[in-house]
Amino acid sequence: MVSTHQSLTNHFFHVEGVAAALAILGFFWGIVRWLYHGISAFQSQSRFVQDMGTNHLPHIYERLGQIDYHLGIEPKQQPPIKFTD
Repeated sequence: MVSTHQSLTNHFFHVEGVAAALAILGFFWGIVRWLYHGISAFQSQSRFVQDMGTNHLPHIYERLGQIDYHLGIEPKQQPPIKFTD
């Protein structure tokens, strides 16, 4: 016969095992979300940098050239835009 004490002890360990499994799953879920957020943030940053380089830098250099002309400074040649992957 199984005593009530053994039955309660087995039930307690079963509950602890389920709780530990849930905690481990939650931990791994958090890590996966953190990694995904980091990867997607990096991709967004890369798109931002490329957009800045192709759409905005030429206009910025043009305005700087106008300021140089207004101040009487010889304008410098615009540097080429290079992207590295």
